[in-house]
Amino acid sequence: MPVERIGFVVLAVTAALLVSGALCSGRAARRVAAVAVVRRAEPVADVYEIAYLRGGTRRLFEVVAVRMRDTRRLTVSGRHDWIRLDPAALRPQDDVEAAFADAVVRHRATARDHGLPWQAPDDERVDRLVQRLVGEGLLNDPVRAGAALTAFEYLVLAISVSWLLTVAGVVLAWLDGSYGILAGYVPVLVVPWILWWRDSSRHPGPSPLGRRAVGRAKKGAWAPDPHPGPDRGDPEVLGRVALHGRHALPDSHPLAPPPPPPESEYVPHDAPGLGGL
Repeated sequence: MPVERIGFVVLAVTAALLVSGALCSGRAARRVAAVAVVRRAEPVADVYEIAYLRGGTRRLFEVVAVRMRDTRRLTVSGRHDWIRLDPAALRPQDDVEAAFADAVVRHRATARDHGLPWQAPDDERVDRLVQRLVGEGLLNDPVRAGAALTAFEYLVLAISVSWLLTVAGVVLAWLDGSYGILAGYVPVLVVPWILWWRDSSRHPGPSPLGRRAVGRAKKGAWAPDPHPGPDRGDPEVLGRVALHGRHALPDSHPLAPPPPPPESEYVPHDAPGLGGL
């Protein structure tokens, strides 16, 4: 088979792979787009919403724990990873705090009863927060976005194989002097980047609008607390925890994570027989 014909076969197979990946990705995209969304006029979010966008239920409960501890509604004994929470001291003021209180009780009943709870399976109070974020376009629907991620994994495989074939086809065409076919590989090199960029916005986690809300929160633009009151904690501290987790807390705070282990210092040893010289 002439080299030029081989080049056309490689180009055809490469294009077929990309079309297959794009179709699979497109079907998942339509499922994600089928969610009814009423977008917010302004891409701003409150501290609970930013916490969930940044780290899911784990980050959400970190914010709640800091708020309740700093307002003396949560008793914490121990430090760092050996935190023990007192369920009897919990006095929740909103649905998310109530979900956290129930999670503490469940967590206390487990064999590993220290540390913060980090999940609330099938808790309708946390689900309401998630559905509000999805319904207002800040968060991709977790179930449909999971299917989109699976489709993206296939797309990545198709793109990887297509690039390998493209390199092989270009080398063959160049060595054979079939420069005309090289023009056919230009879209094959460009289209994968477009598919990659388009598909990444549908993965589990914040939507593009949600990422804008996180960006505005980093600049100090927050939605007001929907449950204002005297025991709501320091908004600056809670904002830092929502954005960066417990690592934003000073080391003196009982809910701060353990500091990183010290780096071992390399001490050169004298070579044997040199007498320290």
